[in-house]
Amino acid sequence: MKKIIKAALFLISALFLSHMVFGIMKNNPKYIIEAAGIKDANTAGDRLLVFSGNYLGFWHWADVAIENKGLIQYKGRDAYRLIASGIIPKLVSRFYNVSMQAESYVDKERLNSLRFSYRLSLPDKPAEESEVIYDQEKNIMELDGEKRKILPGTQDFLSAIFYIQRQEFSAGKEFDININTNQKNYRFYLKAVRDSEIEIKGEKFRVWVIEGDVRRRDKSARHAVKINMWLLERGGYCVPLLVKVMTNIGPLAIRLISSG
Repeated sequence: MKKIIKAALFLISALFLSHMVFGIMKNNPKYIIEAAGIKDANTAGDRLLVFSGNYLGFWHWADVAIENKGLIQYKGRDAYRLIASGIIPKLVSRFYNVSMQAESYVDKERLNSLRFSYRLSLPDKPAEESEVIYDQEKNIMELDGEKRKILPGTQDFLSAIFYIQRQEFSAGKEFDININTNQKNYRFYLKAVRDSEIEIKGEKFRVWVIEGDVRRRDKSARHAVKINMWLLERGGYCVPLLVKVMTNIGPLAIRLISSG
């Protein structure tokens, strides 16, 4: 009986480790480019980006789709309309069925947020909804009817990603971005560490490695959440290939699975 238990434990451990190793292998820029069907840098679009979210490098907990709906008119300004939707895998949804959608209006000229909203639906609970309006000239945000001061050039989380995608990188270049969606000012710090060239089937891809963190402006670095990003460079913007986030409960990896 003991031999059977030991054999079963060994088999479970072997399956667990192989699954973990395979998950780590998939979090590789070269693998991501090939798996996403990106033939060359110019075919990596940003109209619709779909990402796979994994916990501890192997547990698939959600997919996230970010769609750029193009330009709209908002309060007399041209703005990009971005929509992010969370997609829960069927296996996870059996235990915890959650749906989320967020929307951001990004000023075409300044690339900062004009409006941010989200809807979060939890099992057996009323949907949670919120809307934030940003007055970037007066440095004021209005959240559910309450006005608060914000820092210049404040972003929401969606617009911050959109902003970073449209920056030019060079080794050592730093970005210090203000984020506020809940009346707390956060600092999103990023630094371009290096770039590398990846060759796949004769095609060359330039990928930037970005390191940084997110933390509240009024908190010390001890409270920071560490972030590493790999961005594929193409003419006019970059496409996120992989984002790794180190949280208090373990590492999260968000990997591109398709772009268009």
